[in-house]
Amino acid sequence: MQYASGEYVVKLEEMGARISMSRKGNVYDNAFAESFIKTLKVEEVYLKEYETLEDAHKNIK
Repeated sequence: MQYASGEYVVKLEEMGARISMSRKGNVYDNAFAESFIKTLKVEEVYLKEYETLEDAHKNIK
């Protein structure tokens, strides 16, 4: 699995991120996050042209 590599998990832990992966066969595990990302893209990201990552960060808090 691409996102379960040892290096990836170590990097997440170093950053203090909480690792969350869907259970096999449960399509609803990640529904909240997917819905949020879709809304963010439609209501913010697709409407703007960011020149830098800093510009995006200022708009998306």
